[in-house]
Amino acid sequence: MFKNILVPTDGSMLSDKAMNAAIELALNNPGCTIVGLAFAEPLPNEVLDLYSFMDTTNYDVHEQLLAEKRAEKMALKAEEAGISCETIVKKSAQPHDDIINTARHYDSDCIFMPGLDRDEHGNYFIGIEIQKLLRQANIPVLVYR
Repeated sequence: MFKNILVPTDGSMLSDKAMNAAIELALNNPGCTIVGLAFAEPLPNEVLDLYSFMDTTNYDVHEQLLAEKRAEKMALKAEEAGISCETIVKKSAQPHDDIINTARHYDSDCIFMPGLDRDEHGNYFIGIEIQKLLRQANIPVLVYR
């Protein structure tokens, strides 16, 4: 039924839950592959504006390495289960656009997406990105909570 599952990750436990579910589904769909998508988060514009005098190179390198580790973790999980998995790392301020574009590029059948917990202020700080993804995606999106 499914041939390609896209799994974006933010490194959270919910991301792990989404990846495990994608692997389980892939195991039940012979020939199904997984594309793991990890994001290196750029500094928000508000921070860049306030600290424009600072060199953000170390931050960017650190975020890139974290994203690469998250992607590697996904690839290893899939490999252990015997599932083919390609991983991608992107830097993005608009994750929903990159998720949709990646799904189209890889002809994904569905997206297994981690949901979001509340931040320390009780806000769903990236919930808007998930809402945009749900409105714009033309394939099923499973949001794990």
